[in-house]
Amino acid sequence: MWIYLVYSAVALVVVSLLVFRAYVKTMHPFWSTMPIQHSYNVMHRFHAVGPITTDNLEKGKWFNANNIRTTNYRSSDKGFRSDFVKFLENRCKARSDDTTIYKLKERNVLPYLNSHNALCAISLYYLAHAASPQDVVGSISSRPVYVALNGKQIDAHYIDHLHATSEGMSDTESRNVMFELIFTHIYNTQKTNNGAHVYLFRKRGCGTPPVHGIVEYREYQFDMSKWGKETYLSQQFQIVDIDSRNFFSVRPILQGLSDQFSCTVIPSLSNILELLSTKNIAMSTLNHMDNIVALYVFRDAATTRGGRRIVECIATVNMCDDAQLFVAGFKSILMKRDCAYGNVRIMDMSHNATIINNILLKHKPLSVSDDAYFLCNFIQATVERHRTLIIH
Repeated sequence: MWIYLVYSAVALVVVSLLVFRAYVKTMHPFWSTMPIQHSYNVMHRFHAVGPITTDNLEKGKWFNANNIRTTNYRSSDKGFRSDFVKFLENRCKARSDDTTIYKLKERNVLPYLNSHNALCAISLYYLAHAASPQDVVGSISSRPVYVALNGKQIDAHYIDHLHATSEGMSDTESRNVMFELIFTHIYNTQKTNNGAHVYLFRKRGCGTPPVHGIVEYREYQFDMSKWGKETYLSQQFQIVDIDSRNFFSVRPILQGLSDQFSCTVIPSLSNILELLSTKNIAMSTLNHMDNIVALYVFRDAATTRGGRRIVECIATVNMCDDAQLFVAGFKSILMKRDCAYGNVRIMDMSHNATIINNILLKHKPLSVSDDAYFLCNFIQATVERHRTLIIH
């Protein structure tokens, strides 16, 4: 009797998995063919941490050499870069509404592709045999990032600027443009960039792939106009803004992030300097005498809400024992920037939870959204968000 029940239970589980797998393949025909950690693939749970395959993608249904042009960013001509930036600007205008306005410009795009030690690439989807900015209907880019997972170093490429126009296209046609861009871009960059096998995606905007994320987190947005103007820090503590002249002071912290976090993702230090100099990101430290006790990393969202600019807090590192002091440093930095920014988004990763929980005691968020990052062609258990730090 018991053996019959056991066999029946096992058969039910197997059938359920097969049915779910068939459902996923039907609902996600693109992602089900990609080397990702599929949520329905139980065997991946027993797979050793590491790449799924060392082989390059092979041409298939989603490869499109007729419409998609992939170019090494360093060798790309001004016309191609101009097409890329203009398409992104137009997509931002199309996404804007009466409340939220996206203001992406060239200075918010190209610096992310500068000053790297490996290949950055851009792919554009042109209408058949066309090559003018008006005929671009999709874009994607990739740039190198260094991923550290429990001490294991991985060279990966972050997928960014993934967009497909919705004008004159059905939702299905737009998604197919995006999927062809992903496949063709990875295929082409694998051919030209030896060893480019692991790719990092942000789940939002990828068509909700059935995948286990490397980290899952929430993003909170707050209106800073209601926070008040009180002084948060005593005089024995100082806020120091980081630039090229004093970047050396945070270099050891950035190089030692793996000591505090199980998962870290950062670009080259030279690219971080580029982003600092172009004001795409900002770094500030909380200092006691000459000692850094906290690091805060912000990113310009190139977005306004209600006419006020949005700044994103993407990562923090708390090296002091006093949580209130850590939060006070954060609020003091934002009060210094209040004339420039009126809203803040905070990613609930790294040590940001301490800050978010403190703000929630007095203020309701304008919005809360779920998001995740996942790796293509790499298996890794999901890492707790407070053990993850991502700068890109």
